[in-house]
Amino acid sequence: EFGPHTPLKLAAAWRATDTTVLHANYGDGFKAPSLYESFSQYSNPDSNLRPEVAHGWEVGVDQFALDGRVQATLTYFERRTSNLIDFQSCYVVSPPEPECTERAAAGGYYYNVGRTRSKGVEAQIAAALTDTLKLQVNYTDMTSTNLLTGQALQRRPHIQANGIINWTPVQDWSLGASVSYVGNRIDQYDTSVTPAAPFRNGSYTLTNLFGEVDFGKWALYGRIENLFDVHYQPELGYGAPGRAFTVGIRA
Repeated sequence: EFGPHTPLKLAAAWRATDTTVLHANYGDGFKAPSLYESFSQYSNPDSNLRPEVAHGWEVGVDQFALDGRVQATLTYFERRTSNLIDFQSCYVVSPPEPECTERAAAGGYYYNVGRTRSKGVEAQIAAALTDTLKLQVNYTDMTSTNLLTGQALQRRPHIQANGIINWTPVQDWSLGASVSYVGNRIDQYDTSVTPAAPFRNGSYTLTNLFGEVDFGKWALYGRIENLFDVHYQPELGYGAPGRAFTVGIRA
């Protein structure tokens, strides 16, 4: 249906010193619309979806310290996409677009965003604090823009951050905790006003605990997800589980 596509991938790294590594890469992307996007009740009623084509690159540096016990990474990235496949909700669009009139029962439809750009920085630190305690933290600051309208792309958080700590006092068992933060993002736009007013989805922070005891050929593990029973919506209108407990055996 969409013909051939030949992607290009280039990557390079250079050890500038014993403790510093510079890295860069470039890559093309191609994504044909799925059968669901093209033919379900959410398909675009007025035009056939076109495939996404993307071009992305990044440059960064890895810095090692304390005999390799600490690794810090800083990366700048940018990606430009043509015909990005996205979903248009029809619940807050006012006055309704022609496509929403035909997809009123479904509540929305898939469409192509002509030209977009995502760019930002990622930072990460991984450290062996002691022989038994390891920590990893990462942070992403990203801006995603519809280049035809100048608006921020929907459902792309500007800030994300994660942290995870593992404690292994003996070889056979371990305990850990993780924290994830997702910043607020624009979920939809109200087009009844000029400029279009954004409907924002608030930020949230999730905390998880986990542990495992290894008995050789089998292991007992457990975890608590969403420890503080945070109520949040990954996307507006979509609920998420509250606190959850899991215990299992792995053989």
